[in-house]
Amino acid sequence: MFPKQDLSWWYWLATIPFITVGILGETNGLLITAAITMIQLAHFYILENFRLSFPVQVRLGFLGWFCLAQLPYMEWMLWVQLMGTSISVHFDYCAMARMLALAPWNRTQPLNWRLVMRTFFSTPVRGSILETSTATQK
Repeated sequence: MFPKQDLSWWYWLATIPFITVGILGETNGLLITAAITMIQLAHFYILENFRLSFPVQVRLGFLGWFCLAQLPYMEWMLWVQLMGTSISVHFDYCAMARMLALAPWNRTQPLNWRLVMRTFFSTPVRGSILETSTATQK
C-alpha cells in the first residue's frame, strides 16, 4: 500500500494530519506538529552522530518554515508546508531538500540556472537529492 516505509517517511506521514487539523483552527494540531518535528529533528541529529548533515538540515528547514508560519499574516505558509509534505510522502519529491541542495555549504559547483533547473525538475530519487543535484555535469 505505501511506496516505502522507512523511519523518515513515517515521521512525515504522521505530520500531515496534525498540520491539517492545525490549519483548520485546532491549536493542538499545530502543537503536535511542532512536537513531531522537534522529536524528528533530535532523532536524526543523534542518528547522524550529532552533525548538521543533510537530513538534519531538511528538518531544521521544515521547523524554521513552521515557526515563520506562526507570525501574523504568515499562516498561508502552513498550506505550502502541508502541500510540500503531502507531495513528499506520496511522490518522494521534497522541495525543501531541493532548495537546501542549492545552499552554498551543500554544493561544490557554482550556482547557475542549469543546476537550479536540474535540481528542481529532476525526477524524484530514493535517498538524497543532494547527491543527484550536485553530481558533476556531463
